[in-house]
This record gives sequence, structure tokens and C-alpha cells, in this order.
Amino acid sequence: MVFVNTSNAGDLCSNVDPAPLYVFGCVNISTSYNFSNVKQNGGPVRLTISINNTNTFDVRDSNFSDPLPSELSVGGLIDGTGGSAGCPLMQASASLLSWTNETLLVGIRCVYLVDVLSSSATGQTSNVGTVTSPLTPVCSSSPALLYVLSPAVVNQRFIPNSVCGFSGQSAILEITVRNPNPSGQSM
Repeated sequence: MVFVNTSNAGDLCSNVDPAPLYVFGCVNISTSYNFSNVKQNGGPVRLTISINNTNTFDVRDSNFSDPLPSELSVGGLIDGTGGSAGCPLMQASASLLSWTNETLLVGIRCVYLVDVLSSSATGQTSNVGTVTSPLTPVCSSSPALLYVLSPAVVNQRFIPNSVCGFSGQSAILEITVRNPNPSGQSM
């Protein structure tokens, strides 16, 4: 969007050309996982980060950051190029996906693919991708949710709990498997 300054402050500014004022909007960002849960100390789970510059101008000096929660780590940067020659190159450390001082070309859509691993911690995780630039407001994705599952609880017992081995008695082995995770988190 372009606005043109056409104000006139009398004779002092009468020979000044109008100055355009460019108004940038947010860069569209989305983050998502290909599964809603992952087992403890498991993975990989694929994280997809999509960034779309819908502005009518390049967004220069942009920075991207997606710090992973402590329960997750980067298992591999599958596509750090964004799928297009004009996309910024994504950098990955053990727990941070980022780029610094890059240009998002007008109209470009970049899709990054990252494999994520879970740690021994369990429960709901959430991560948010954010783009900052001197030209745009701070732009963030909705949280990408991933649940790290607790392992199944297995109990076993014999019924009755003791038998005489020479008497021909038998016992039943009862095995109980329980999902300790919240409703909706299947194993």
C-alpha cells in the first residue's frame, strides 16, 4: 500500500515533490506438525514452516526465529532453502530455527521442513515462529502444538498369587496396560 504526502507548507515547500509513504503489513507465517503427538524420546516428527510475503514490496532486514520448547530438539533440517531460490536460508541449532538480516522478496512463499525429536520430558508443547523487520510489525504464527506422550503403564500379576508346583494347580497371568495420557492422545 502506498500513500503519497501532498501537504503544502506555503512557499518554503512549494518546490518539493510529494514523498511516498510505504505501509507494510505482516508477513503471513504458519507452523504445523504432521502428527499431533510423539512418543517420549521419540520422533522424528515433521515441522512445516510456511512464510508468505503478501506485501507489494520486498521486506528487507528481516529476522526469523522459532525457538523450540525444551521438550523438543532439531533432528534435521530437511529443507532449509524454503523451496525457492529467493527464500532466505534457514539456520538450525539444537533448539532454534532462524535467519538474520535477510530479504523476503515481494510475493514469495517459502516452505521449510524440519524433523523434530522429543526428549524425556512429557506433556503439551507449543512453538511459535516470528518475523521481525524495521519495515513491518512483529509477525507471529499461531502456536504449533505437539504432545509428547508418556509411556504406557504395564502391571502384571498372577491369580492366585502362589501355587504349588507339584500339585497340578494353575494360575492366570493378568496383564493390564493403561494409557496415562490425557483423553484424545492415543498411543
